[in-house]
Amino acid sequence: MTLRTRLALAFALTAALATSLVGVFVYVGTADDLVGRARDQVAQSARIARDVYESRERLSSQGSASRRAAHVAPLALRRVVAQKQQVATLVTGSGRRSRVWGGAPAAGLPSGVFVSRSFAEEERQLAALRRLLVIATLLSTGIAAGVGLIFASGLSFRLRRAAAAARRVASGELGARIGMHGTDEVGALALAVDEMADALGERIERERRFAADTAHELRTPITSLVTAAELLPAGRAAAIVRDSVDRLRRLIEQLLEIARLEGNLDAVQLDVVDLVSFAHAAQRVFPALEVEADPGASTVTDLARLERIAANLAENAFRYGRPPVVLRVAEDVLSISDHGPGFPEEVMAHATDRFVTGDSARGQGVGLGLSIVAEHVRTLGAELTVANGADGGAVVSVLFPRSDCASRRIAEMRSG
Repeated sequence: MTLRTRLALAFALTAALATSLVGVFVYVGTADDLVGRARDQVAQSARIARDVYESRERLSSQGSASRRAAHVAPLALRRVVAQKQQVATLVTGSGRRSRVWGGAPAAGLPSGVFVSRSFAEEERQLAALRRLLVIATLLSTGIAAGVGLIFASGLSFRLRRAAAAARRVASGELGARIGMHGTDEVGALALAVDEMADALGERIERERRFAADTAHELRTPITSLVTAAELLPAGRAAAIVRDSVDRLRRLIEQLLEIARLEGNLDAVQLDVVDLVSFAHAAQRVFPALEVEADPGASTVTDLARLERIAANLAENAFRYGRPPVVLRVAEDVLSISDHGPGFPEEVMAHATDRFVTGDSARGQGVGLGLSIVAEHVRTLGAELTVANGADGGAVVSVLFPRSDCASRRIAEMRSG
């Protein structure tokens, strides 16, 4: 159940409860008032009838009415009047047959004098009041639900807006802000999230500049080391030095590439890429690479970035996996799989992190290759998935975006 629904339901229940309580008090008070007035009237009529009888004023209509009433008066009322010798009243029946009775003790009459009148009019008034209260409860509940829904929609919209901005920041869009002002708790939350995003962006930017500056400063001494290593006499020590210097040079180049990607320093050049031709070109660079291609497979992307993605994935597969390494291409899809031990479950969700440590069977980690791939994929608006194959080995796939606009562009370029 969403927050909006919960708040609307809470408003409706509160209104229904409040209206019901007020309705009960009104109904009980009205019913007591009507019954009390009717009882007072018949009690007064009973006293008058007793006084008339005792003064022996021979009014035939009054006397006959009193005698008839004495014969049909409820037994319970007659017993109360006879035993307690006091005026008493009683309401009997329901609906149109309801009546209110009054009785008074009289000298010479063992059962007393009794009068009655119809209580149907009061019953109709109470029934009308019940219907009115039910309608009022339903209307107030509906109005409260509508008001609650409007209020909750505004609150829900503000919270969704804040959540969307937070997700954008979490996905790497450090410039995203909620930009919501207010003096309530939601406004305070939005301000706190924006301040947190500002601080996070500044910290990441400082770290990015530090990494880029450090890598840039190291290029010159590394170049000198590479040159010096080439001049060393042949031997095991020289080979170790050359290998270590080459690894250091590659690491610095990767750090610089990540810095350029994170700083969006390289523009994206979109074009139609024939994935089949691209796969065979990659096979010429990596002769041990096997290719599986769907005929006519293509996509709209940046060719240079696609080459970097494929090169990094292939190098990772050959370095950390085992052959055969297979490059598969289909419409808007590129994947590379190996037949090694695959990704450990504990690092599956963090495989694109920098220098993430994996199983010792796959080495000490996956280096920066997948991190670079992830940055290229993000820049292209594509989707990167990391998984283990059903028959073992790691499978890394890139799903390129395909929209109606992209499809039309492919058709136009192919026809042209």
